[in-house]
Amino acid sequence: ALARLPHPPFATVTAEQVQDLPAVTAAIDTFLAVNALGIVSALLAVVGLVLYLQTRQRSEALSYALATRMGLSARGHRRALLLEIGAMVGIAFTLGAGLALIAGGFTAPRVDPIATIPPAPFVVAPVALIAGAAGLVALLTWCAAAIPIRTAAAADLGALMRVAE
Repeated sequence: ALARLPHPPFATVTAEQVQDLPAVTAAIDTFLAVNALGIVSALLAVVGLVLYLQTRQRSEALSYALATRMGLSARGHRRALLLEIGAMVGIAFTLGAGLALIAGGFTAPRVDPIATIPPAPFVVAPVALIAGAAGLVALLTWCAAAIPIRTAAAADLGALMRVAE
């Protein structure tokens, strides 16, 4: 039975036997660094979104006030803002996740620390992680659209028109 196996039994190695090898340690450290870069880039994206909304705050309040005077409901304005922010964030998320999967597919075979021991590494798409991140992005987009509407509704149109140039 052992002779019929696709891989010889003597080539089987446990994780404990190879965890102290420098090549394995380097591969683990590489993936930890990539995870850290991913977290930092996500935080940078959130900060960028907040700064974008902050720079548009006065113009958003003015457009909200004028749009409500012309008959657009608060719900319609929120929907338009949700569509604008959702398109930006959704495209960025889709592009980032897709490029990450492509990069992982190219990188995984090249960082195999012990290439002589079968099987070759394979890439598994983290579907649960991507779905969770997509849900978090949707929640962030909804909050990013709801907060400017709430502050714009409380703004004084006369003061905004005097300040607007």
